[in-house]
Amino acid sequence: MLILFAIVAILILSLAWRGRKFEFGPIQKEWIAYLKAHPEEQLKSHLGRIIDGKERCCCLGRGGIIAGVCEWNNDVLITNPGKNPDLLHENTYKALGLRTTSGGPTKGDSLAYHNDIGRTWPEIAKILEKHPRRYFTCSK
Repeated sequence: MLILFAIVAILILSLAWRGRKFEFGPIQKEWIAYLKAHPEEQLKSHLGRIIDGKERCCCLGRGGIIAGVCEWNNDVLITNPGKNPDLLHENTYKALGLRTTSGGPTKGDSLAYHNDIGRTWPEIAKILEKHPRRYFTCSK
């Protein structure tokens, strides 16, 4: 009987948590606003590159810049010197409150995937706003 009570309590708490609106933190708000305002800076397949003197980034690279965990090394955006310039480092995605290094629950539903198949930054921003718990573990 006690086990049944515990299971019911967990289910009720889980449903209550799901019903709560996700509160974006200041870094996430700034990142989403930037994605909406600057779609011309979008780049596929790399965190970031300087092309013709202009910064171009994937959505995750721009998020890393805003969170202060990505930096430019010559013309390449990196998360840590010596690390792969095309992937987020663990500290980077955690600084954004993301679930994974690719920014999503699965490979086919990650922010990297959405960016690289051609969804625009404003479209990605709408996805984040509509389904924040799918991509974020917490407010940042």
